[in-house]
Amino acid sequence: MTAAGDNSLSNESPGDFSSHDVQAALAANAHAAIRWFGPAGPGESLSILLEAMAVSSRATNGGLSARHPTEFVALLARPLCEWLPTTLDESLVQNDQPTDFCRDLFAEAGDDPEAELVQAKIGDSRKRFALVESGGEREYAAFRRFLIEHGISRRAEAQDAVAMSGVKPTELYEEIPATCRVKHSNGSVFYSCPVCGWAMLSYETELACPWPECVADGARFQLDGDAPRPLGGRLTPTPLAPDDYVRLKRGPWRYTLIPGLVELRLADALSAMEGVSVQLWPGRDRFDLLITIDGSRRWRVDVKDWSNPDALARRLRQDDPLEDIFVVVPDRRRWQVPVLRHRLANTKWQVTSVGELIADVRRRARPSKK
Repeated sequence: MTAAGDNSLSNESPGDFSSHDVQAALAANAHAAIRWFGPAGPGESLSILLEAMAVSSRATNGGLSARHPTEFVALLARPLCEWLPTTLDESLVQNDQPTDFCRDLFAEAGDDPEAELVQAKIGDSRKRFALVESGGEREYAAFRRFLIEHGISRRAEAQDAVAMSGVKPTELYEEIPATCRVKHSNGSVFYSCPVCGWAMLSYETELACPWPECVADGARFQLDGDAPRPLGGRLTPTPLAPDDYVRLKRGPWRYTLIPGLVELRLADALSAMEGVSVQLWPGRDRFDLLITIDGSRRWRVDVKDWSNPDALARRLRQDDPLEDIFVVVPDRRRWQVPVLRHRLANTKWQVTSVGELIADVRRRARPSKK
């Protein structure tokens, strides 16, 4: 058992998103996996599964190895490259549960992907912050940073933090789910991820964050009585009472908190360079970072952490900016850079990775501070 999956996109696989049929198969299969293994169960999801089989058969030119629904369900737990014409080695199901990669494909598909709906909800708060006498930039930044730094929160703190935004706390936060709760001598408890701060999931004998990068950074523990034993390099977090806390819903966690951590680390790395200043979420989030070198040269940056670069490119092409903006992907997704550059050719979107951006700024800046 591995909590987050061994087939992580951190392997720099150049995933093939070029075929429309493959795109359709990925979206249909993700939908089928989530419905089949979700609350509705197989009985109410058979038609969706059969449709996914048909779309996958078309993507393989009739070469799909599964001929029956049970065989197709088994394929969902195998790496995609083994049964679809793609180089992706991710699976859609693990331990009879949709993987986070599967949930990403589902969330990023369609005309109104969850990734954009989440950002739109948070973005709508800009109008409320604009009413603040000072313009609301500082207040908006505090709100945005709170979401990034509070994957879990005490109820009252969450209510206070989002009050000015106009967003209802229940649109962002939810109860600690049963999948995160473990037995303890003091009753039911949960543990926050020592990397991203979200509530970790309980997998029978293990406790881990569902995000692969957090697991790689040590957020994985063996459940052993009242003291989970570290399986990575992180110390065991303090057990918390679930009734006292709420956690971010998956959408805000995945598309605000996770990329937000990249934004904060990037801002810290660039600000440490002499002659470089960084402003986070300028103009109440017109973009993520404004990088200024020696008070003159300016770069506008948007950090994007999507699993499906084709879906991301489609969204970005619908909102081509009037001036150049760098789309920056995390280093674990730098294989997406050539894909996005091809999809976004002849637009104002410039594509690079975090590491490439830091190296480029360093070359143009004065020597780093000691």
